Amino acid sequence: MEIENKKKLIKITVTLIGMLMFVLIIGTCSSEEKSKTKAEIAQEQKDSIQQMREKKINFALTHLKDIVKKNMKNPDSYDEIAHDYDRKDTLDTVKMYIKFRGDNSFGGKTISRVDAIYSFKKDNLDIVNQSTE
Repeated sequence: MEIENKKKLIKITVTLIGMLMFVLIIGTCSSEEKSKTKAEIAQEQKDSIQQMREKKINFALTHLKDIVKKNMKNPDSYDEIAHDYDRKDTLDTVKMYIKFRGDNSFGGKTISRVDAIYSFKKDNLDIVNQSTE
């Protein structure tokens, strides 16, 4: 009987030591995670704003492409050559353009360029220039 009690006591002790070590290991791992500095938080916010800005610019470029295709005589002939936007960090507007090739009324190919300005505040796209080469 006494041996059985000793075995039970050893099992309980080993279990308690295992649980204690588990708690210590988990506590050590979580304490290693450092809190973010003000500079890191500011950088994350800046990156988030930049990502949102780029998403809006890409949406505006897609919208400009849709407007161009809608106004073509043969939208299926649309072939984009290039597109870009002004990378100056303005909070209000961004200038952009699309250069493309398409069929004209006579069946020939023409190269055209459309310039636009996208307003972040108004969420508006204004075409400012259209030219054909």
